[in-house]
Amino acid sequence: MENPKKSVLHVLVRLDYGGIETWLVNVLRNYNRDKFQMDVCLIGRRGKIGILGSQAVDAGSSLFVLPLRNPVQFVRKFKELAANYEAVLIHTGIHISPLVLFAAFLGGVRHRLIMLHSTRDVIPIRGLDRSQQGMLLSLSTVLCNRLNKIIATGILGCSVAALDQNYPGWTADHSANVLYLGIDLDRFTREANCNQLRESLGIPNSALVLGHVGRFNREKNHHNFICVAKYLSEIDPNIHFLLVGDGPLRPDIELQIRKANLQKRFHLTGVRNDVPDLMKIMDLAYFPSLREGFPMTFIEAQVSGLVLVTTARPEMREAICPENHKWCVIETNKIENSGDSILYLLSNPGLRSQLVVRAQKWARERFSIRQSTLSLEDILIRNLEGT
Repeated sequence: MENPKKSVLHVLVRLDYGGIETWLVNVLRNYNRDKFQMDVCLIGRRGKIGILGSQAVDAGSSLFVLPLRNPVQFVRKFKELAANYEAVLIHTGIHISPLVLFAAFLGGVRHRLIMLHSTRDVIPIRGLDRSQQGMLLSLSTVLCNRLNKIIATGILGCSVAALDQNYPGWTADHSANVLYLGIDLDRFTREANCNQLRESLGIPNSALVLGHVGRFNREKNHHNFICVAKYLSEIDPNIHFLLVGDGPLRPDIELQIRKANLQKRFHLTGVRNDVPDLMKIMDLAYFPSLREGFPMTFIEAQVSGLVLVTTARPEMREAICPENHKWCVIETNKIENSGDSILYLLSNPGLRSQLVVRAQKWARERFSIRQSTLSLEDILIRNLEGT
């Protein structure tokens, strides 16, 4: 007699463009439907589905929206929903997941998994200065991590760094696993009309382009990018700067660009669905993020044939071809060091070509959506069957 399908409910805030969300939608398109049925529950406070919601439905998944406005009402409704599933896999932040795990426990869900997608979660609270927020953050993180570990039956991390920071000693815990996210390789290896795309953005064909892809929020550290751009512009007038993305800090970013008198050199695209093509018109990318879980943009860039420069945080190093660390990972955050490293790579196209060959091979072998989906299925089977 054939084993029945395993029912799994993924839980996250919403389905907008982002590393986690894009990965999940790709998983929903690729998982083995003979073994699983995977559905999605969105718990954002405003009840918004997000731009990728329709793609989840098109992939054959049921989509539920249970806004987390009132914790008591949420627990009651979520436990009723979760009771229909054998496993719940939670992709929310560390500080929300204990409540969701508890509701799943009340619903009788035997297999309650949490996946860590960040090395640190920030809870800005009005009325507290930065030092007070930092202290509260540390205490709340420790408490929530302990609650998660008590209630969850399995812990996944999108990187070694994410597990190291949140669960020291996780390697001795058989319920903890690293699950690297994957991308649609074909999407990032197709040809693009670079000249036409540059023209549409007002970038001269002769210009060198330093780019960045990411949401306009504090963690992505656009402030540092603009400071480095100012430094570079004073040395080489032929460099243009391309920012792909949008977010709450866009007015601040535009103001900083104007203060630096770089309006004619910066090109802000907003949210785009042709990111792979935009990466191909960049000569180099710079990602000075303050934190990441596992930066999927790094994988996308390397598969696209784009060399990138970033800071030396553990999760950044983990997402870069090890053979390229010498040129791509900056050990200090000083503007001059970042700028000089970028200038060196921009002025050495031969070296960039060597780095591209290494990075493409490394990333393609490790981070396909097929490989990531198979790894997820394997982890779920081991949890559900208790092996």
